Amino acid sequence: MNQNVIIDDITNPVIVLEEGTVVIEVHSAYNEPGYTATDDKDGDITGNVVVNGTVDTEVVGEYTLTYTVSDNAGHGALHCITY
Repeated sequence: MNQNVIIDDITNPVIVLEEGTVVIEVHSAYNEPGYTATDDKDGDITGNVVVNGTVDTEVVGEYTLTYTVSDNAGHGALHCITY
């Protein structure tokens, strides 16, 4: 009798944002506070993070940015933050 053993990468990467909330004054510059992305198999994958959304510092309001990343196995991570 044979036993099959499958070794697979099943863990999603993790995105960590440097700041949870950013408050800036209207007409000021928005500076990305920073983020990191890591995967237990691929290591530092920060360079693969895609940021979607914009912050218009000329208009008072809240803006949502979405951070996504995938590891080499195709597992993804998503983090949304509203500024």
